[in-house]
Formats: sequence, C-alpha cells, structure tokens
Amino acid sequence: MRNGLRALGRQLRSNVRKQAPWSSVHRSPRATQALPYRSYASVSAAELQFGQPLHETHPHLLKPGEITPGISALEYAQRRSNLASKLPKNSVAILAASELKYRSGPVFYEFHQDSDFFYLTGFNEPEAVAIIGKSAGEGDHVFHLFVRAKDPRVEQWEGSRSGTQAALDVFNADEVFSTSKYCDKDPILRTFVLVW
Repeated sequence: MRNGLRALGRQLRSNVRKQAPWSSVHRSPRATQALPYRSYASVSAAELQFGQPLHETHPHLLKPGEITPGISALEYAQRRSNLASKLPKNSVAILAASELKYRSGPVFYEFHQDSDFFYLTGFNEPEAVAIIGKSAGEGDHVFHLFVRAKDPRVEQWEGSRSGTQAALDVFNADEVFSTSKYCDKDPILRTFVLVW
C-alpha cells in the first residue's frame, strides 16, 4: 500500500511540474532571477492621502470620476456653470466652507461642511473658500479655490488634507491658493465689479 501511495505522489508531482513550472516543487533557473520592475502609476494608491474619500483611495465606495458617491466632477462643474450663468457680468460669488468647531481644548466636533459650498465644489474639508466668477464674455466662468496646505505635523493629529495639488487635479479648480494667503490677494477680485 505504501508503495502505491509513493507512486501516486510521484505521479502528482510530475503532473504539477508539467502544468505549473512556477510552483515550489519545480523551480527553473529563470524563476529565481529578478524580473524587471514594471510601474503603471507614478504614485502608488497606498501612498495617496486626501482629506476625503476618492476613487483612488476608496474604489469600493466611489466609481472613477466621482468626487462624492454618485456625483461626478463633471456634475460639480455644471453646477458652478449654472451659478455663474445667473450672476451679472463682471461679478463674483464667494463661498466659505465651514470651520472646525472645538468642544474643549484640542477635541473638536465631527465636521459638517456648509451645504452651499459642498453642493458647488464637492470639497469636504474645513477652512476653504471658493470663488466663482463670471467675466464680461459669454458662457465661461472661473473657479478659484483656497484650501489648507498639506502639513504632515498637523495631519498626524487632525487627519489628512487634500492640499493645493489635489484641488487642481481632483476638484478641477482653475487656480488654487493656500488659505494662509488672504483672499484679497486673488487677482480675480480686482477684475470683477460685483461681489456676492
């Protein structure tokens, strides 16, 4: 009986060698050589950190192109365009995001974004300012966003921030500034007559 089991084991091992040359039973000299590293993205998805869930970090929650569940970046751009079309020529609308509200000391309440700001931008971080302007020309509008800059020391305690680069790439702002700069430094405010 033992001889029969050994023969069966030998037969199974030889079948495995034929079907799966990468298995632990049989290793070819090529299998032990290092394969060239192939990279498809300049940044690993594991290294990406944003102040809110995005498709790159939470593909189980968001589809490609979505900024918030069920709402794409294109839809947010159309909402801003709708607002801009209703503004008088040479005017600008300034929207402020909510701020963090502290309970006591360093402990803060759960953050809830201002609904108007969130409806037009999809940006779900505190202390941001959106400027949507309509120029004298027909159709087009400008969208500037002031956001908190990335700061690893602060993010360690308060959580990740999207930062200025994500505001350009993900939220499709025309220009982005850090909130450490004042809004009156934005050149868009000098070119428009009415401020809403």
